[in-house]
Amino acid sequence: MAQIVLLGTAFTKAQVMELRALAEPAGYEVTDVGSSEDEYALKDCEILCGHCSEQQLKNADNLRWVQLTSAGVDRMSEESIYPHDGVLLTNATGVFGTSIAEHLVMGTLMLLRKMPDYLTLKRKKCWQRMDGLRFLYGSHVTVLGTGDLGGTFARYCAAMGALPAGVSRSGIQKEPFVRVYPSYQLKEAVKNADIVAACLPGTRETESIVSADVITAMKPHSIFLNAGRGRTVDEDALIAALQSGHLGGAVLDVFQQEPLPENSPLWEMDNVILTPHMSGSGWDSENTRRIFALFQENLRRYLSGEPLQNVVDRIREY
Repeated sequence: MAQIVLLGTAFTKAQVMELRALAEPAGYEVTDVGSSEDEYALKDCEILCGHCSEQQLKNADNLRWVQLTSAGVDRMSEESIYPHDGVLLTNATGVFGTSIAEHLVMGTLMLLRKMPDYLTLKRKKCWQRMDGLRFLYGSHVTVLGTGDLGGTFARYCAAMGALPAGVSRSGIQKEPFVRVYPSYQLKEAVKNADIVAACLPGTRETESIVSADVITAMKPHSIFLNAGRGRTVDEDALIAALQSGHLGGAVLDVFQQEPLPENSPLWEMDNVILTPHMSGSGWDSENTRRIFALFQENLRRYLSGEPLQNVVDRIREY
């Protein structure tokens, strides 16, 4: 039988059984190999759901379709890592917007309301009120990236009374943004923002797009968020802006190097909320449910010869 391999997914036994019920009548066997690092795990695989190493890909001579369990594609968009041309690649765009947007709202409110300071005071058993609390209500928020993640975060901000603007390649206007800037106007888009959120994929086009010049153009004491990809930001310039006080704080879930090196100054900054690339985890139950539903529908389409959802444009890398 043709092989469907689940590699590194968090699907339940019941979900795997549902996939088998769909696949077996069409002559496919579904194998869940967990998080196997066996370089021959994909040897007979036609369909892969999950993530794998480049060595595993090189031995996947029968591979025809990869369903990623992440929205970001990273190196998976490069034809050179596959054993042959024409492997269809789909991603999980649309799955993580809710969880990541909630994470960003949480971090933003913590900084605006000085919660890191209050946590420090709590450890010291010190009863002290802080001055200078700020509000999300009425704030100007600029979101870099107007897709599922950026759009969901903007809707949350708008619901709380903020004024979200967006930045996209095209600058095409769309809700819930009060204005969308084309990417060449990035410095103009951030200069009056109280909060700047990077919700961008990691592509050649977005590499270090949040440059030192862009960071310098940001409003003094503004808050910077990044839950897209670390390589979209000049991290040294960001650290310098935080150290100098030009930026008032940051919420960072992604970094240039992961895990973040122990000698990074970001670890020691009280005004930085730092998490280990977990805001959109594919192992969270709701995200797993959404990934499963996407793959199940795409598998149905594949077996029926219909176009798949979320096909990655290898030129744009998303």
